[in-house]
Amino acid sequence: MGRIAVVGGSNVDIQGFPINHLTLGDSNPGRIVITPGGVGRNVAENAARMGSEVRLISAFGDDEGAALLVKSLSDAGVDISASCVLDDHRSSSYLCILDESGRLHVAVSDMELAAEITPELVERGREAIEWSSVCVIDANLPSATIDHICRSFPARRVLLDSVSEAKAPRAAGSLGRLYAIKPNRREAEVLTGVSIRSDDDLPRAAERLHGEGITAVFISLGARGLFFSAHGKRPACGVVEAPSGGVVRNASGAGDAMTAAIAMGIAEEARVEDIARNAVAAAAIAMESELPVNPAIDGAAVSRRADRLSAAAW
Repeated sequence: MGRIAVVGGSNVDIQGFPINHLTLGDSNPGRIVITPGGVGRNVAENAARMGSEVRLISAFGDDEGAALLVKSLSDAGVDISASCVLDDHRSSSYLCILDESGRLHVAVSDMELAAEITPELVERGREAIEWSSVCVIDANLPSATIDHICRSFPARRVLLDSVSEAKAPRAAGSLGRLYAIKPNRREAEVLTGVSIRSDDDLPRAAERLHGEGITAVFISLGARGLFFSAHGKRPACGVVEAPSGGVVRNASGAGDAMTAAIAMGIAEEARVEDIARNAVAAAAIAMESELPVNPAIDGAAVSRRADRLSAAAW
């Protein structure tokens, strides 16, 4: 299944689920759930549950939240020996409110601890990246750390999850050293300067990223599915539509499952169309659980779902 290194954020998720229709500006009856989270951490757990060997470089605080994060990763089989616990630091946290359909409505991300994932910390865990066939990084990392990884490990295929519209620019100076990228529409607009208002704009944005030197581009289309584009030996361009009528309990972890499946496909040197189908299948499974990572996800489940999906070439 390939060897994957992940360098990125780990945080405690605090999620609010309203019982009825979400009403803004008012107190909504519902449930509050506290779980392990963080883009890098979620990608690592998803990839491990789907069958990959995974090593994570991250930073943890020295509080109860860190204990929750460490246990979740150990239980999933993720090697965290290259990560560090920082004294006198609190864990990063992510507070989100979902609507009655399980879709993210608004969130606040407190990821100051990710600033401690410095080039020096990466160097201490250098062997984990050299061991891998694919290195996943997320834009919670400081720009200097993103640049360091991209420059210091030229033999590694680096996949970027651009995380958010606000954080995507942290990777702007390193695009030419990436192998692959997974933004959503808004993040792709920020990174390319291309306004994506229709399907015709997606290939134009992808071409802008290919022009920077990126081989594989995956643009999340949210509930619709995933656009894919690849240059090089096996060029391709198209979209995989998300399955309709599925259960959605929590959509907030779908993108992380998608990134994990993309990393696994790159590690296995799969066709970009097959990578996209597996990524959409993984996202669909992720949304069926209230947890950021669905404990029921595994490689066989993803393959079964992916077999039902088709990749429409453009």
